[in-house]
Amino acid sequence: MKAFAFLIPIMFLLVGCGETALNPALDLNSQQSSTGAGEGQTLFRAKGCGTCHSVDGTKRGAPTLFGLYGREIELTTGEKVTADDAYIKESILTPAAKIAKGNFADMPPFTMSEAELNALVAYIKTLKV
Repeated sequence: MKAFAFLIPIMFLLVGCGETALNPALDLNSQQSSTGAGEGQTLFRAKGCGTCHSVDGTKRGAPTLFGLYGREIELTTGEKVTADDAYIKESILTPAAKIAKGNFADMPPFTMSEAELNALVAYIKTLKV
């Protein structure tokens, strides 16, 4: 057993990439939700979104998703948009289409089904105060 003790910190590091190691309140998988938020959280982890986007307001390479839904976003063009379902889905599928002021177009585009997009949006909606 002692021979495998070195694996424990590695396991915590891997689990920590999903945000819930730092904030157990963000773990929606135990709450079966008809909105798909639990499935969205699973996709968020599986697609590696947490590598760049935080869900608790901390700074990383990309904007935090905490409090994003419904917020007014100023784009690099000066235009203002609301972070609603359509904006979030477009930002996932075509990240360079509307870039928030102060950010860069370095997120790769993703291919996802409508059900996956809906689940991710449902999860993002839960990331609020």
